[in-house]
Amino acid sequence: MTGVRSVCKRQLILGLLILGTTFCVPISALAQGVITVISPANGSTVSVPFVVDFTYSATVTYTKLWIDGVAIISEHNGSAFNYTVTSLAVGSHTLSLQAHDASSNTTNTVHETITVSSTPPTIVNVTPSSQTMLEGTQFTFTSNVPATWVASGGDGSIPASCSTATTSCVFTAGATAGAETLTATATDGSGASGSANITITSLLLNPTSTTVVAGETQPFTSSPAAVPVGYSVSPTSLGSFNGNTFTAAIRPETGP
Repeated sequence: MTGVRSVCKRQLILGLLILGTTFCVPISALAQGVITVISPANGSTVSVPFVVDFTYSATVTYTKLWIDGVAIISEHNGSAFNYTVTSLAVGSHTLSLQAHDASSNTTNTVHETITVSSTPPTIVNVTPSSQTMLEGTQFTFTSNVPATWVASGGDGSIPASCSTATTSCVFTAGATAGAETLTATATDGSGASGSANITITSLLLNPTSTTVVAGETQPFTSSPAAVPVGYSVSPTSLGSFNGNTFTAAIRPETGP
């Protein structure tokens, strides 16, 4: 038959009239491997992104994924297939998980039907959910899923790279005291999105540096006043704080 390869073996059978016989068996009849689907399960409902993961129990020439009759990626080498689908419309779809058996030169396929849900992705955790920062300082916020980040309500800033989906974003506090918001938004392949808001309070300290004469007091103030702050002196031998007032303990050096 055209297109079917055969394996032919010559066997010697003792005690029979025929001493040598050639047997030809179509290679497609040989034992083949099995496709084992890890995810998603047939008939399941998923949200984008989702992972297609399957293995083949024998040696393969390639593995491949088709969605609704369209090849999603080029042929993949190896019997373990893992691919993340990042864009797929809401609704029902047919997945074809394919493995080309190297021994039998045949293609094995498992068909599944899945439903893509419009449920938006949930940002499970943004760390931290709030932060107090001094003007000009930086802090790195992280999310558990790739998100785009937007700062609003103040003069704090984030780099342009945060406008592309990423799991971390560096925020720089501005020169204006008060609260502002950093928003992280994750969008799935169907266009549905979920967001998390981080409240950032920018503090101004006045003065930021000063020279204190021995024995004199130096007041320090922070804004906004409603935000409690703590003070420390390093090294402690230089003086101490009482509330927001610093008292210098230094003395002039004396000659020999």
